[in-house]
Amino acid sequence: MKEFSYKAKKGPGAVVEGVVRAMTQVEALGEIERMGLVPLEVAEAVVSAGPKKGARGGKPARQGKSVPARPRSGKIPFRTICVFTRQLASMMRSKVQILRALEFIGSQAQDPRLLHILEHVSKDVKNGTPFSDSLSAHGAGSFDHRYISMIRSGESGGSLDRVLQTLAEHLEREDETRSQIRSALAYPMLIVVVGIGTVFFMFTFVLPKLTSLFNQSYETLPMVTKMLMALARPSWQSVFWGVFGGALVGLLAAFGGKAGKARRQWASSRLPLLGEVKTKADIARFCDTLAMLLDQSVPVHQAIEVTRPVLSNDRLEKDLADAQRRISEGETLAEVIKRAQSFGPFVAQMIAVGEEGGDLSGALREVAHFYSAESLRSIKMLSSLIEPLLILALSLLVGLIVSAIMLPIFDMSWMK
Repeated sequence: MKEFSYKAKKGPGAVVEGVVRAMTQVEALGEIERMGLVPLEVAEAVVSAGPKKGARGGKPARQGKSVPARPRSGKIPFRTICVFTRQLASMMRSKVQILRALEFIGSQAQDPRLLHILEHVSKDVKNGTPFSDSLSAHGAGSFDHRYISMIRSGESGGSLDRVLQTLAEHLEREDETRSQIRSALAYPMLIVVVGIGTVFFMFTFVLPKLTSLFNQSYETLPMVTKMLMALARPSWQSVFWGVFGGALVGLLAAFGGKAGKARRQWASSRLPLLGEVKTKADIARFCDTLAMLLDQSVPVHQAIEVTRPVLSNDRLEKDLADAQRRISEGETLAEVIKRAQSFGPFVAQMIAVGEEGGDLSGALREVAHFYSAESLRSIKMLSSLIEPLLILALSLLVGLIVSAIMLPIFDMSWMK
């Protein structure tokens, strides 16, 4: 476990400092809140090599990680956004002014990109610009339309603290789901990497050295040994790695970057098992986000417009675009979802029950919870199916290479 130094509010005016032990910064924030404190600054405590100059006593000083001066390009990591939202929600709930909260969080930001955004947002808020407008201008690459729309609805309704609390819980649930998916796929990916590394090592270092040993008796060698010797020759290796590199570059050009995002979504949604998993995850994300927006009194057709960009399935997005148009014309959400075959009858029935009972957001959360659990269960099942297949394929490949090397050696020792 790690140690995190913190500065937090205790009561209306007192500020206390201390150290908590936790695995991550998110857990440290939760531990501080469970103590009845409102975190202002939280940073991983590191022990310096020696006592600071001029410090009393021989105890090593603890200090937070320094922040680089220049921000890196790219989006802010999703976990960093979760931590920022949780900190801001806690401070707003304790009646800390938005400008003061942004300055506090910016002073201890570990990510230079977040620090860069918060510096500009703080200046704009200080000059009278609404928080949502400034965040949209400076953080659009990291804070999506859903996030900014929630902030804007909280500002207009005078309930920014409650909106931030809801948003923090929503992002933390999504982050937990992502972590579980990464954990389920970690072992299969490790097997793939080990397999590629093993084949590369055998063909690059082992087989070329054995080729000279078997050249004199080439005609009597087994066919599998001849094939591997041919592949181990520099000319064939150049062809193999050239084809492999060209295919890799072609895949990156076709599916990499923003230009290939649509192709990636199209391909992944049509794979037999992965497509079903992604559809379930998209439905869960759609229902959870829509429920969160409806709780803030956002009209249904506007909430759907905000929710559409969070989907990765193009069929669901097209169905939602049609649903948005039909709802504007007077139809109910249950009717348009029932007409859209991609959502399935269960989602339509639950939405109809929620509309009839006057608790649409509650029904949507039930659907989100169900499909989130289903998608995670499907990923674990897919992982459990892939793991033995990968191990079997790796074992057969290594066994083939080993047998191709050992058979001629056994033949030579038998002839002697």
